[in-house]
Amino acid sequence: MRRWAAKRDDNEAAIVQALELAGWTVVRVSSPGVMDLLCGRQGVIRLLEVKGKHGRLTPAQERLLLRLRAARIQVAVVRTPEEALAAVA
Repeated sequence: MRRWAAKRDDNEAAIVQALELAGWTVVRVSSPGVMDLLCGRQGVIRLLEVKGKHGRLTPAQERLLLRLRAARIQVAVVRTPEEALAAVA
């Protein structure tokens, strides 16, 4: 089984900054196979998967996304700070 070093997307820092300025606490998750950001504010939790401009979900991420949504857990794939703010609204 091949393993790659975890690499954060270049746009992630701007997304985290925008969320924090909007009052969200953001935890960058570093475990493989999990969404990138765990965001919380006033008892509300959101999961975000950050992708670059042309980034795509892996098959494992697609399966996880479907399972989370089936469990009614709010999770979104975002590429920009604006998309991230809309996803947590």
